[in-house]
Amino acid sequence: MAVPSESDNREVTRRIAGLFDPQRHVREIVERSKSSFRWGMSLLPKPGRDAMYAIYSFCRELDDVADEPGEQAEKLARLSEWRKELDRLYEGSPTHPITMALLHPVKLFKLPREEFVRVIEGMESDALGKMWGPPWLNLYEYCRRVAGSVGLLSIHAFREPGPRAAAFAVSLGNA
Repeated sequence: MAVPSESDNREVTRRIAGLFDPQRHVREIVERSKSSFRWGMSLLPKPGRDAMYAIYSFCRELDDVADEPGEQAEKLARLSEWRKELDRLYEGSPTHPITMALLHPVKLFKLPREEFVRVIEGMESDALGKMWGPPWLNLYEYCRRVAGSVGLLSIHAFREPGPRAAAFAVSLGNA
């Protein structure tokens, strides 16, 4: 069993004190990541910003599962748990802080479930090992899952879910 990290201990303390805030949790993930994306996300109006922080945190969490050292079977099992958590999210009863933070944005922006599923599928590919010189179709499918899906979720949070924005998001993911 893994030793709880300092951030895990802070989360437990907040929960015990009744101060747990899923939005704070995803905001902290974004801030800890030091990603340049956080600056762009911070410029969005609050509903879009909250949605993007939660989307980013979901992707960051799954990417960490796929990329961290460990047994392939364990990684795939953890990603399978995320599929179950995604089901709970779309049933309205998420249990993980990240999906709790996604609950309102999923409803408000009508975030498509299938794009979250594609993110999981992409991370399953990562967990299976590195791709070296894959055929174009396999590479395209991988890019669509790990990048295009993020773009397609994002355009909803940007309130631009039209066909031109969707085509642009997928093209950007392929790039």
